[in-house]
Amino acid sequence: MQHEAYWIAPNGEILPLQAMERHIQMICNYPERFGLTEEYIKRIYTKYRESYGTEGFARAEIMKALLEKGWIRIRYVQKWDFYKAEVLLWNDSLSKNLNNWISKLIGGEFGKVNMYSEIKILLNGEFIKTLKLEDFDQNNFE
Repeated sequence: MQHEAYWIAPNGEILPLQAMERHIQMICNYPERFGLTEEYIKRIYTKYRESYGTEGFARAEIMKALLEKGWIRIRYVQKWDFYKAEVLLWNDSLSKNLNNWISKLIGGEFGKVNMYSEIKILLNGEFIKTLKLEDFDQNNFE
């Protein structure tokens, strides 16, 4: 099965999302995997008067909190054939975690991949680096 979205935990664990699953859905379905509680998530949604699990201000706050803790959010943008990796900080640990994910992606662990695809890294919402999978080696992000 090909995955088009992922979370990468600060410890390097890769969490592929199921087909058509949104990042916030995974957080709401498995808050403990993200070091959160259902009560915390509900409190944020209540604060913004939004329905639990929807995409809005609450989602943005929850996901920002995770990115601040070193989580990486990845989404495949099919129309433009690239992976978008979002981070709020950049350090050796995140670089290592992203390298590990790319190695597994290229190795076919997550399904078939187009080796001409690109990975675009966003730091605080700005593209800082683009890499073609065909050019990947273990040191590209260090």
